[in-house]
Amino acid sequence: EYESGNPYFQTIAQREHSEYELGFLRLYRATGDERYLNLASKLTRLIPAGPELFSGQYAGRSHAVRVNYLLAAYADLALETGRAEWKQNLEDVWTDIVQNRSFITGGVSVSERYPAPHVLPQAIDNPDRDIAETCTSISLMMFAWRMHSLTGQSKYFDQIETTLYNHFLSGPSLDQMATFYYNPLKLTEDMKGKKDNGTPASRRTRMPAIHKTACCLPNEWRFFGALGEYIYSFDDKGLFVNLYTSGKVRQKLAGGSEAALSVETNYPHDGRIVLRIEGKQPAHYALRLRVPKWATGAAVQTGSAKPKPATPGEYTVLDRNWKPGDTVVLNLPMQPRMILPDPREKDNAGQAVLARGPLVYCMEQNDVAFPIQEARWALQPEEAPRKVKPEWQPSLLGGIHVLKAPGTVGGQTRELVLIPYYAHANRAEDTWWITFLPLPAAGSRPPGSAALASR
Repeated sequence: EYESGNPYFQTIAQREHSEYELGFLRLYRATGDERYLNLASKLTRLIPAGPELFSGQYAGRSHAVRVNYLLAAYADLALETGRAEWKQNLEDVWTDIVQNRSFITGGVSVSERYPAPHVLPQAIDNPDRDIAETCTSISLMMFAWRMHSLTGQSKYFDQIETTLYNHFLSGPSLDQMATFYYNPLKLTEDMKGKKDNGTPASRRTRMPAIHKTACCLPNEWRFFGALGEYIYSFDDKGLFVNLYTSGKVRQKLAGGSEAALSVETNYPHDGRIVLRIEGKQPAHYALRLRVPKWATGAAVQTGSAKPKPATPGEYTVLDRNWKPGDTVVLNLPMQPRMILPDPREKDNAGQAVLARGPLVYCMEQNDVAFPIQEARWALQPEEAPRKVKPEWQPSLLGGIHVLKAPGTVGGQTRELVLIPYYAHANRAEDTWWITFLPLPAAGSRPPGSAALASR
């Protein structure tokens, strides 16, 4: 049909959700029929993967989900063909998305479109604006996964981790029967009037009702099904451990050897990860453990050897002969930390977010007896590891660490109680939450103290 000149195919890329390319590439891998590869290539060429994506030049291609699926197709074609044309702009576009257009939770999009650089509002300030559509997080992780396959760089899984544990998991309810279509970082009583499927914005759309654009729940379930493919990857030298969760993996490597190991951890709530080599015989390969960029003070210990520092934002490479029964322990310190926004984000100036490990935290109205929108931090960023206290509560929201931090409300000292952002809106039909809180006034900074760098 494409070759016959059917006009539908001459404009499809300007009109449709880009994901048909990924489908055709799956068909190519399954069948070996190059017609599918060629059609994916021809359709993808209709939209350059460059700065034009954000300019609005291509009939709404700045729609964030469409952009991310298209970028995933470019990366997929680069993987399949090895041709430079498919990846020449991808790194620049990726950097622009992550550094300039992403929320602190790893979400993207304002009113379903990519925002202008550093225009990242926390709240919905009019009924026509949505923030951080859930499907954008999935499409962004799909793009990042393919970029990791092209490069092997840990930064792509740093972003996947941020997006997965914060933005993505905040969409579905803990029982998986409801979802948010959009995910503002702040929802307080002054946001009344915004509706999602005819209900207040503070409520997820719960099955059997569905949102008028019913993409999010099926997309979430699909991604959960694919998540196992993200946890580990491999090349001819060995195995990558990209995300940390309890489980097992067995992978045939070049030369016929096998990498086999089990992982035990309570990550992301705890930073201790124990890996045990399994299998029936020794094997030589590189075991690469991703050290998240936030993990200052990380250390890795092989067997009974002395722990060694592990550099954040990189893979720690353990290249050696492995035998069944060998152990590796990766320790990722999880002291609370405060994250400042980029100074160019005017919507978030003078405010900060608390995080622990990969989890961004928010304050929910359920946990305090004062209006959350009146709360302020009563600490400076560098004081967070010392003054913010984690408290494990196994029976709350499936088991979480609550953070208790010094704050003020109306000038009075108050303890602020925060939960992981992903867990909000699961305890009441209507609730309010807030993620960024104002920092103390500049004049209250202790002498000699220094602000932390922005994210």
